[in-house]
Amino acid sequence: MISYELTFFILTHNEKIISMKLISKYYLLLLGFLMLQSSLHIQAQTYLYKSKISHTSPSGSSGFSNDKVWITSTNTGSVIQYNSKGEVLNSISEGISKPVDVTVAQNGDIYVADQTLKAILHFSSDFKLINQISLNTAPFGVTINTEGELYVAMGSEVLIYKEGILTGKISGYSQDKIRSIRKIAFNANGTMFIVDYDTGLLRVSQITNNIANIDLMIKKENGVNVYNKLTGVDFAQDGTIFLTSDANHSSSGSLMGVYMFDSNGKYLYNVGEKGTGTTDLHFKSPKTVAVLSEECLFVSDFNNNAVKLFNYSDNAAPALSSFSIQDLSRSNVTFTITSDKPCLLYAYVCASDKTKPSLSDIRNICNRY
Repeated sequence: MISYELTFFILTHNEKIISMKLISKYYLLLLGFLMLQSSLHIQAQTYLYKSKISHTSPSGSSGFSNDKVWITSTNTGSVIQYNSKGEVLNSISEGISKPVDVTVAQNGDIYVADQTLKAILHFSSDFKLINQISLNTAPFGVTINTEGELYVAMGSEVLIYKEGILTGKISGYSQDKIRSIRKIAFNANGTMFIVDYDTGLLRVSQITNNIANIDLMIKKENGVNVYNKLTGVDFAQDGTIFLTSDANHSSSGSLMGVYMFDSNGKYLYNVGEKGTGTTDLHFKSPKTVAVLSEECLFVSDFNNNAVKLFNYSDNAAPALSSFSIQDLSRSNVTFTITSDKPCLLYAYVCASDKTKPSLSDIRNICNRY
């Protein structure tokens, strides 16, 4: 007799009492249910899809304070500011041609990376163009830190400016190599991270003789390159990392999406769904993510011509008050679970001697049906 195990994952969402019916196609499966071992994995939901904003070709984004974000519109030559509700507050188009990224200084000044102009455009806090840094080639990203140092991602290197003057650069890594640097970012503690499209997300401990000393690389899981085509990153106050991948990678099997990691680089969860799909939870080339306080994420979904908003949900896992099996027959079995708060159930049945699926595996299978 084959024994089967039913694995549940329960996440806070929108149902209080969940009843799930499974249809048994094989008699052995029904016999397996008589020997059922049930595993309940309780996990709090993190970010739930809220809505999307129509926004032509969004690419770069930069949060400003806890409730405002600037997002570039690459194909319309403008940069648009939203509040945390997704309402338009301001826009800038003066002198802009093809903006791919934007960053905001502590005094409110705005810097825009423009690929057609091959320049960084400097706007005052009241949106007046006051300066321009000319570059030899088109930039990919721009970031200003709390000390006023401007980091420009040029693909093959990083240029560092202070008050419009070139003061340094990054031209290599202490491990691996530069392939295509898309973005420099800093977490709440001021730690630098480099987003390299094909090398990974790299945490920098220091820069010595133009070499970035790398003490953490997010690239592989179990020796396999699973995080590829990386374009953007942002951080929560507690150090949680949000990383965007804008395309599926056929040779490695990695999928586009928005990935969450803890501050030590351990994979936690996906915001929305990864890979290709047609639901609002899927993306069509997510370029960047912006964290507006701990409650809201803005994802620039380039090929969808939209900015998608995700809200933070209750982080306390639901408690189960009952779990029972009813209506066991030759072809059907019904499970009923009652929780103390709204939640979403994912379940999967497999032979007990097989590898147990992960939450991501279960979600991907369930969401096909």
